[in-house]
Amino acid sequence: MADTRRLRGHHGRFDRDRVNVHLFPIGAVALTDVDPFHFGEGRYSCDPAGRALPLFRPGRDPNPPTGECHRALEEDLPAPIPCRLLGSASYQLDESLLERLRAGTLHPAHPAAAVRVAARLGPFLGFRFRTFARLTEVLRSLAEDADEEAALESAIDHVRLEGLTADSPKHRLLAEAAPWTDPALVVRTSADPEVLVRRGRIEAAALSDFGDALVARGVQAEVLVDPERGTARVLDEGSELRVPLHHVADTFPAGATPRTRDRELESDATPVPTSWIPSPVPTDSSWRVEDSRTYEWPDDIGPVSSLAVGAADGERPYVFHEDPTLTIEGDDGELVLEGIHLGLLDPSAAPLPEGTRAPLPLARVRLTGSFDRVVIRQCTFDPGGVRAAVEGAAQPLPITALAVSGLVRELVVVDSIMGPIGEVPDASDPDGGGRIESLAITRSIIQDLRAAGWEAGTDDDALPLTRGALCSRRGHLRLEETTVFGDVVVESLHADAALVDGYVRVVDDQHGCFRFSAAHGPLDRGDGSPGSRFPPRFQSHVPDGPLGRHVFVTRRFGATGFARLSRTAPRAIRRGAEHGTEMGVYRSLHESIRRDDLERKHFEYLPVGLIPQLILD
Repeated sequence: MADTRRLRGHHGRFDRDRVNVHLFPIGAVALTDVDPFHFGEGRYSCDPAGRALPLFRPGRDPNPPTGECHRALEEDLPAPIPCRLLGSASYQLDESLLERLRAGTLHPAHPAAAVRVAARLGPFLGFRFRTFARLTEVLRSLAEDADEEAALESAIDHVRLEGLTADSPKHRLLAEAAPWTDPALVVRTSADPEVLVRRGRIEAAALSDFGDALVARGVQAEVLVDPERGTARVLDEGSELRVPLHHVADTFPAGATPRTRDRELESDATPVPTSWIPSPVPTDSSWRVEDSRTYEWPDDIGPVSSLAVGAADGERPYVFHEDPTLTIEGDDGELVLEGIHLGLLDPSAAPLPEGTRAPLPLARVRLTGSFDRVVIRQCTFDPGGVRAAVEGAAQPLPITALAVSGLVRELVVVDSIMGPIGEVPDASDPDGGGRIESLAITRSIIQDLRAAGWEAGTDDDALPLTRGALCSRRGHLRLEETTVFGDVVVESLHADAALVDGYVRVVDDQHGCFRFSAAHGPLDRGDGSPGSRFPPRFQSHVPDGPLGRHVFVTRRFGATGFARLSRTAPRAIRRGAEHGTEMGVYRSLHESIRRDDLERKHFEYLPVGLIPQLILD
């Protein structure tokens, strides 16, 4: 007989037992030897651009091949690391502590007091202290005079370094010596790459002020880490923080992430030197970045007939340019960028008060001359934001746009995260200016910061990049499995499984197609400005107005869940692509189909009377 009882909110059905299945759709990727951004005075961000991004746990198999099965622990799950978890540590006293006290090597200043302390600590061998605060409280209560107090402080410091239990989350998340086994974070302050910061010298803390209050109180640590913001504070300002390993949220399939790449680079590409590509850049050259460090792109490039710059497999370098404009001039050749995170900076931009939103500066990668083909694969052109706030102010990161001032016969963007893309018109010649003849975008995210709640600056009102995410007056756009935050204004369009959080306006509405895709409607916005004008539509979703801000988990680049559909997104979007998959950049993951299969398997194998409940974490 069918169960017709209605669901009761998030609590399921009354009188029916449930099996809660927690799903973690966002994985973690490991970044090695990244140069953390230094704000000065020992303040750091693990993100090379300076953002405050959460650190992730790598995720471990609870049933390893060794056969030692156990229930999944919180630190084993691929998810952001809460500050509470990184600071969760228990301690035990061992025999080596007592031996060093009796021998006088741990506290040689007062050997007699050390022997008395060893006798008092004997009954605590094997006892588990759940927190360091409890350990400190108990051991300090054993002192009877000043000499014993000093000996106990030495004992407490020994236990801090040597007594951390192996099953503590802090022990499992951090590593203090090589080789390490799947830690979430590894840090060092020594110039020797083999000397890492001990776990006992790292403290988890909420560093909204980068630990200024803790430093004023004299906290006993070498490095303070805020995993929820991805920031750190080195208490010895003479030391430099290095991060041999950390994990961040995976944006696969889009963006610059360390992965095995679909090669556009030649196998014999020249390794990039530590000072970046030498100037002037050879007109016909191919370069490979072999690590994930930070590089400066100092000069404009061109004219080039063939230039390829890409990252090696498993690496994600950050490349910045200390100017809001980077010009690349073509000479009827090919430009290939692969696997790099590119950010253009504006040193003249004033810091913003923390928590406020203000116009962001607009930076441009300007393509001049003529190109037969431009390929951007698995890259991130920084779509803008702010760095971590220091003393109540945050430095803005410009929107890095791709501005075409010349001729690009074919522009291909694959598996990338981009700022706005468009042609730069010539005010004196309506038929002049930049031109993109053919534009193909696949499995990518195009971000116009106005759609994320920011207001782009108006330093160049003639530049259409400030008014849309994709702008091409005379080009044909092919948009497949792509999420666009902002308007699309093109000559003609063929869209398949595209999700446009903005208006679509095409000149040629008789050709092309808008199939299994979604965008804003209606044809008129109601305020006198033009609304959407589509090519022929097929099973598309066009509501009477905007899609709604609730459709996405977040539109902020770098935040966990960036460009992912929320649970309140309309079914027409969550299941509206071909074969019942979701629209947008994550369609290729087939998450809706995989969740359906998982639920059916639970119904097939669960005992009668149990209801599976899938919970997205």
